[in-house]
Amino acid sequence: FTLLLMTACSPSSSDTTNTDNTDTENTDANGANADEVAIYSAVVRQIVTTDDTFGGTLEKPVVYINSQTDDAAGDPAEGSSESVTLSPEVQAGITAALSDLPSTITWVESRDALEFDENGSITGGGVLITLGNIHPQESDAVHVGGSIYVGSLAAGGKTYVLENQDGAW
Repeated sequence: FTLLLMTACSPSSSDTTNTDNTDTENTDANGANADEVAIYSAVVRQIVTTDDTFGGTLEKPVVYINSQTDDAAGDPAEGSSESVTLSPEVQAGITAALSDLPSTITWVESRDALEFDENGSITGGGVLITLGNIHPQESDAVHVGGSIYVGSLAAGGKTYVLENQDGAW
């Protein structure tokens, strides 16, 4: 995959949100849109391995991924699109694409599904990843918000800019 830029940038007013992913010609083994799976997998991988607010060194036994998108994940001032639920097929595709990570991937419907310690961290040492919607750009790139919550004083989010190069995001 290629991550070109990681910055808190706002989509322009001409951007569209890709929430239905109706390109049925590009599906993976689970029947999910392969681009959607690849894009979200690339963002989660970047967050978990590099942008975890600990310089990529945080050991995460469980990575919880919110199945509901939230465009404010990359920039809290945003939130321009309706939240959508990632389909079970997309969730399965992302989980499969991330199977090489040392953490267990677990999907949750919301932050409220998790238990927290007194210090605000997720019980058991897990982290919560929240993804935004995929926003195609005129340049053939896409913008996707992504955030990680480790604890009350350890959280971060960015807008990720990805381009498809030779079939890989």
